[in-house]
Amino acid sequence: MLSYRHAFHAGNHADVFKHTLLVMLLERFNAKETPYTVIDTHSGSARYDLNDERAQKTLDAQSGILKLLEAARYVEAQSPDRKQPAPESSAISHDDSQPSHKSSESALRKLLLSKCPSGFIDFQKYFHFAKACLDAGFYPGSPEIERAFMRAKDCLILSELHPDEIGALQRNMRLNAANAENSPAVHIHHRDGFEALRALTPPKTKRGIVFCDPSYEDASDWEKAANALIETHKRWASATLVLWYPLVAVKKIERDAMKQKIIAEIKGGKTERGILDALLCVNTENSHRESALKDVKRSEPPRLYGSGMLVVNPPWKIDDELDAVLPRLAEALGTDNTGSYEINNY
Repeated sequence: MLSYRHAFHAGNHADVFKHTLLVMLLERFNAKETPYTVIDTHSGSARYDLNDERAQKTLDAQSGILKLLEAARYVEAQSPDRKQPAPESSAISHDDSQPSHKSSESALRKLLLSKCPSGFIDFQKYFHFAKACLDAGFYPGSPEIERAFMRAKDCLILSELHPDEIGALQRNMRLNAANAENSPAVHIHHRDGFEALRALTPPKTKRGIVFCDPSYEDASDWEKAANALIETHKRWASATLVLWYPLVAVKKIERDAMKQKIIAEIKGGKTERGILDALLCVNTENSHRESALKDVKRSEPPRLYGSGMLVVNPPWKIDDELDAVLPRLAEALGTDNTGSYEINNY
């Protein structure tokens, strides 16, 4: 099955979460001089037009990056250094039926204006980069973020199987990067992401990140994701492995089984690597209603009530950075004060 297209969901609350964590990880790896490799297994097209008819069908970005941008405009307008109201952006279509910005304003003020802890700074880097990209007409997917924050001496490996997405990915990666003079070498593979991990690990560098972001459209993806992380860890034990997963009520059994298998296998091995499991919810579990994409209505709760990030071999104290940022993101992105978060270490 290759029906999933991320253009329908780009910039949603799950993207805000996963891309914030991605920037945190990249900045941690940049803190050391030695080069590293990033393998992005399900890369998508790297750039997404939020005015595209697919994005406008779901308006998922209204629950994510656009909700933050709306709140940020009011935070900026209220700044004592600003003499005129902040102008409304015309680059993105907005849905007037969405909740007021006021519930997000206080949380976003702390995220954008605080200079410590370092998690706030990394969120600010993500937010300002995403805003700059939106001003240029697109929301950045993980490949665009990776090549913007990585260095010339690092290596970025992108894998994408969808026949339409791979063409868009190749075209977008030929466009100028945000920091073109310091961009990493980029290698693009038209292949299944799980198969790419088997074939391409371990790379030449000892340090590295695997960023695994399956669509879970196929029922076998849950087991494939678990096996991929377990086997990759055996071959490349020093790498940080990152797995995104959706919080969907009807998939709780599959989700729990996947996480339990990964934790049990890796913690039972010889490496004794730590595992971090972080969740961000924008609604309650019982708020979610399964529906076909053609039946989605703008007034319905988000199709996902949240998402999680499982990190094998997480950098030291990155859980503290998340513990500072996630409460504010839950407050800023939560629907009717239902936002919540959870961080577990194994």
